[in-house]
Parts: sequence; structure tokens; C-alpha cells
Amino acid sequence: QEQLAMNYPGVDGKLLYDTYAATSAVVSWINKVRFRQNDAMFSFESGRGDHQQPDHFHTVDDFIAYGAMPLQGVSSIAEYARQPGSSHGLTPFEVAGSIRAAAQTLAVGAHRISGQSPDPDLEETLQNFRTMAALARHYACKIEAATHLALYRLHGDPFNQKMALSHAETALEYWKKYATMYDAMYYPQMLARTAMVDPTAAIPEVERDLDIIRSAKPGDEVIIKDDNFLWKRNKRRF
Repeated sequence: QEQLAMNYPGVDGKLLYDTYAATSAVVSWINKVRFRQNDAMFSFESGRGDHQQPDHFHTVDDFIAYGAMPLQGVSSIAEYARQPGSSHGLTPFEVAGSIRAAAQTLAVGAHRISGQSPDPDLEETLQNFRTMAALARHYACKIEAATHLALYRLHGDPFNQKMALSHAETALEYWKKYATMYDAMYYPQMLARTAMVDPTAAIPEVERDLDIIRSAKPGDEVIIKDDNFLWKRNKRRF
């Protein structure tokens, strides 16, 4: 905090530190509720990742299919949807709330710090905070959409399909906002392990979530592809 205040004279070092920390909270909560073990398997900035298909875009179906990070006190989407009244730790809805809270910290922090220093480097950092806030709100809505979708498939209440569609529509709007802000600061870029980061080009793939939800039916399969316990299925000793 003191180093930040020294680097940006006139800036509230604690507020800047706390706002920075919220960026890590966003990534942490997304990983907790639907965990991929390696960095090549999911890049939340692009929405892509897979060892066999690096350009695979993760839809609401992918969010349902992957388990939670082990031993974090968080229920995966599929696990929660199967027994919504049981206690498996924090629910996906609670995780989405935590992501949304981190987004609010980022947006409010950027607003309060803006104008405290004329440093252009700081202003660029604040714009990164705002961009991250939009992306965080996208994922909060996407997690809620995926959870309602899983509930609809398992239990058949049309209310859940309606809610899934509503959250997915809001998620799409936040992705579009994120893409606009990203394009104002960065060029699309090819990453070695998680393919192209180009949020604007990915908009049609984000829109696929709406089609998935509209075509969903009660009784459609809800599965977890793996439980993410590496030490249970890896032959190496841990």
C-alpha cells in the first residue's frame, strides 16, 4: 500500500491496493465453481481453452459439466442442481454474488481513484479495472444462467428456463461491453496455450448460450465430466 502511494503521489494507497485485490478475487471465484486444472484448459479473458481444441469456447454446458475446485467449500453447478436443498458448501448463486461484489469493488474503486493523479499509467490501470468489472459481471450472470439451466433440465420447472435465459441475455450484454472496452485498449492476440483472445469475434459464441437454453428440455443430461481430484487419477505421487 505504501509503495503504491509512493508511486502515485496523492492516491489513496489502501484503496488502490484493495481495488487491485478484487481482480484476483474474480479469477479465484470463477475457478472455484468450475475448475480446470491447467492454464491451457480455460482462459477466462477469452472464454476459450482445451488441450485438444485450444479455440473451444466454453458455453453454459461446459460450466455445468466441470466440477468445482476440490476442498474449497464450493458446490459445482451440477452437484447443486441435483440436490438444491442439500449443503455442499457455497452454492453457485452465492459464488456469483461474490463475483458481482468483486466487480462492484473494481468499478467503485476506479471511480473514486480517478482524478487523484494525472499519471497516464494509473489511468490505464483504472480502465483495466473497469474492463475487468464488466467481464466479472458477465461471468456472474453466466454462472447463474448455467445453474438455472441445470435445475430446469433436472426438475422441469419452466421458471428456471426463463431465469436461465434472462441471465444469459444479461451476460451477453456485459460481454459486449467488455469487448468494446477491451478493443479500446488492446489488439486481438494469439496466446500459445489458449488460442486467440478476441472478445468481439467471440460475441456469436456467447450468443450460443441463448440457443442452448431455448432448446433445453426437462430430462436432458446433466453430468460432471470429472471430479478434478488430480491425486485420485494421476499415477504420479503427490
